[in-house]
Amino acid sequence: AWENVPIKEIMSAEQTHVRQLWEDPMNFCAPQGEPVGQLQARVLEGWAHILEQHAGQHTLIVTHGGVMRVLAQHLLSLAPEAMNRLGIPYAGMLRLRVDTDHENKHWTTMIGMDGTEL
Repeated sequence: AWENVPIKEIMSAEQTHVRQLWEDPMNFCAPQGEPVGQLQARVLEGWAHILEQHAGQHTLIVTHGGVMRVLAQHLLSLAPEAMNRLGIPYAGMLRLRVDTDHENKHWTTMIGMDGTEL
């Protein structure tokens, strides 16, 4: 229901939903949308698949800001409510480096966000 609706309009018309999104994103679901917890499970499953299938390769993943926020929140071990505080504009970029040790454990470092080096 929020697809293609300007953020300002949602913020003024859907104050209860917006408050829940900011305060408890893991238990939030936009009207007629996907619950954030389900999105996170789907994103992390896809991330694990990418790590397995493309180990040691440079890989470009094109996605939307919600996926980027969920992945960054998880990889940086941030509290769930922190994901909505990550500024990822349209055409933003999240750059990660993944190192893998001899036991196939992955260590992820965020190199840049929104095209800006951290």
